[in-house]
Amino acid sequence: VNADLRLKNSTHKTQARFLLQEKLELETQLSDKDTEVEHIKKLISEQERFDEQRAAVRTVLAASRSIDEEVGSENKDTDTETIKQQLSNAKAAS
Repeated sequence: VNADLRLKNSTHKTQARFLLQEKLELETQLSDKDTEVEHIKKLISEQERFDEQRAAVRTVLAASRSIDEEVGSENKDTDTETIKQQLSNAKAAS
């Protein structure tokens, strides 16, 4: 009976060690995945900011072209305040 109990105890200890080792490995993998997720979130956030900046630049360039066209078709003595106002409106729209 004692030998049987010792064998069961030894088996349980081995299984417990295996389960603890597996738990540790899974926790490590989970931590690595969490780190990857945070890195991806950061990259997405940076990309969104970049896209917003690019859209703002495009808006300003379009407004600048529009102003250039207006200046070209009108007198060269166009009021600078009007141009400044249009640029300001274009920046505000972005």
